[in-house]
Amino acid sequence: MREISRIELDEEDDFVIAKGDITGSFVSTILVINFSERVNQFLIKDIANTVVIKLLGRNI
Repeated sequence: MREISRIELDEEDDFVIAKGDITGSFVSTILVINFSERVNQFLIKDIANTVVIKLLGRNI
């Protein structure tokens, strides 16, 4: 598993996907989607909050 450096995002601003943030390619017949580090951090932050909520036994 690779280490991802932490990027601070202002929660009050809208998250905008920029050109080049998401790229796709095919390996055999399988679509592979790659995200930039900025998008990865945004997704990981959202997932981390979801895990904490589930661990505390609360519904989302």
